[in-house]
Amino acid sequence: MAQVRSSSMRKLIDAQNGKCAICGELHRTLCVDHDHKTDVIRGGLCHACNLGLGYFKDDPARLHAAATYIETHLKTHHVSGID
Repeated sequence: MAQVRSSSMRKLIDAQNGKCAICGELHRTLCVDHDHKTDVIRGGLCHACNLGLGYFKDDPARLHAAATYIETHLKTHHVSGID
């Protein structure tokens, strides 16, 4: 697991202006996001975005497929027969 000193995390949060690196929303606390294979720290994420990456197993192909899925359904607004 990535080890981060609080001063390093403070610098990371300050560099991101307290905003999540994915959604851009301002948060009081950010999770330390890191590559699970290399332990290299990638940035600070809000809890929801951090969980999202975990659920998608940090796989860009899965994330892209999910984004395409959502974009497709936003265009159609709903599925016929389901409210």
